[in-house]
Amino acid sequence: MKEDVICKQLEQLSNEVGAVFVEDRNTKTLRFDSMGSASLSSFVPSIKQLAKQQGFKKLTVKAPDSQAIYFFQHGFKIEASILAYYGLQDAIYLAYYFDPAPNALSAPQAEILDKALSPQTNTHSQNNTNEQPIVVVAQASSDQSSVLSTPVETFSGQIKCVSNDQVDTFNGFIGEQAIARVNTLFHQHDKAVELLDFTVDLKTDPCVVLKSLLPFIELHYKEHGCETIFTIVSANSLAVNKGFADADFEFGGTLKNESTFQGQLSHLNTWFKRL
Repeated sequence: MKEDVICKQLEQLSNEVGAVFVEDRNTKTLRFDSMGSASLSSFVPSIKQLAKQQGFKKLTVKAPDSQAIYFFQHGFKIEASILAYYGLQDAIYLAYYFDPAPNALSAPQAEILDKALSPQTNTHSQNNTNEQPIVVVAQASSDQSSVLSTPVETFSGQIKCVSNDQVDTFNGFIGEQAIARVNTLFHQHDKAVELLDFTVDLKTDPCVVLKSLLPFIELHYKEHGCETIFTIVSANSLAVNKGFADADFEFGGTLKNESTFQGQLSHLNTWFKRL
């Protein structure tokens, strides 16, 4: 079956029940961030069949923990969670692999996570970013009007947008120089905000920049009724993972084989915080 036909079938099925999914053709992964009003007994077998026909290697579903038993009975396993995401219920990321089990965390990735979770680790570089005030400005939309100088590094998740979601951009400045940008996605129905991607001037320390940006973003969304802030980031960046740990985010788990790093399949770490 042709790729565009599969996509149309997935879109049609999803639109009928208000489900939201994102696909990654490089890693051959399919992730549903919302099942909408779908009946699990009919919807899940359908998307599993379509995913297998298309050659996806992994199907991931984010769902309330009350639905866990159904997924366990159909071969899914928990990889990550966000506590109290749905009111009193946790959100869990459940994975189904069409291929054999994925690789475990590599030794460098495991070391990065250990260091990120260790209060003794210091990732700050010797530059003087932390000696200069960083001013954070919110934009009404993600039109990227503030241009960062190069070189920069982007720590990116996958952008997922539906009609009722609000995408915002926050820029960090030292003086008049833009040194960082964060794109966010406000899931209004869930009262949760996702930090989608970060672009940081390489002359600055990402950990220090996050320390300035995150409190501003948290306060902004708390004032808009948001209860949870979360992000999905590369398991290969010590600075970013440590930045969230230092900002009192909790580690939620690792989504395996959902990214690429240096041409190889890699993993993503989840971090969350109740506001």
